[in-house]
Amino acid sequence: MPDLPPSDAMDQRPTESQEQGFAHEDGPETFLDSDCGKTGCSLVARGSAILAEIFRLSNHIPDVFLFNKVATTKGKQTQFTYISAEGKSLTPEEVRIRFFEHEKYLQILFSYDYIQNKEAYDEKIKSNMEVYDMDQGFQDSYMEIIDRFYNLFESIYVFWVDTNQYISDIMDGRHIDYTMEAMLLDKEGKRLIIETVYHYGVMLLLLDRLIPSIARERIVTCYVRYKDTALTERTQKVAKLCKSTGYLYNRSTNTEEIPDKYPCDYYNRFKLRPQLIETLINAMKDDDIYDMIGVFGNKPQYRSVALSMQA
Repeated sequence: MPDLPPSDAMDQRPTESQEQGFAHEDGPETFLDSDCGKTGCSLVARGSAILAEIFRLSNHIPDVFLFNKVATTKGKQTQFTYISAEGKSLTPEEVRIRFFEHEKYLQILFSYDYIQNKEAYDEKIKSNMEVYDMDQGFQDSYMEIIDRFYNLFESIYVFWVDTNQYISDIMDGRHIDYTMEAMLLDKEGKRLIIETVYHYGVMLLLLDRLIPSIARERIVTCYVRYKDTALTERTQKVAKLCKSTGYLYNRSTNTEEIPDKYPCDYYNRFKLRPQLIETLINAMKDDDIYDMIGVFGNKPQYRSVALSMQA
């Protein structure tokens, strides 16, 4: 199992002293000095940490989570086909070279079928002492990385919860100083809300692209087996987030298979307010969010080029 790089604080809320550090020492209060601005800055910082963790962990997925063995029966003969995380069939030579040491663990690695039939799967493992000992050894060897991946998945779900709460607080008037309309009129406020939503969308796409669904489902199932046997509501939400979308990406050829209605169905699992999304898209289409028009000399013929970088 590869050594993991250190992680960032993906879901830590700022302390009171850290929040006070956002404020300017002199001058009138700006949006970023307000509670609304501080909360938004915290969300964007957490989003950046989560994206960095996705990139880090995507390069440290153990091979044992990245292939499957499928049995097909023709008459009285049973044939086995090995399928990679990219959805392609593996030759016996590829399996022998890359996955020979890991094939035995397929007896204890399950998809979400395990969650529906926990007792049956657990009994099957416990009834065979050799498989049971192998399962204990697997837990000892891989629990650290399983925890690390699961914490990443959970942090994405928590980010969605907190982002939804932040948007609801603004739109329901809980932040006295700023309504959503006032926030979108403020240059820093507009940037902040756009970047918060952007971070969430990119999280989902990168998660699906860089950490294959077969690995996500197996890791979540392992976590449930070894740590969360009661299957809490939060773990069920994380499992839903990580469930396969049907999307496949092949790193070696840089090709992808995109299912129908993707990524709309994916986003709808845990969606943000559609009206807000439409408003932000219109703002990015029409407004100079990052003051780029001035860089191009305020010339009309360069407006499309200036705004293209915020698309």
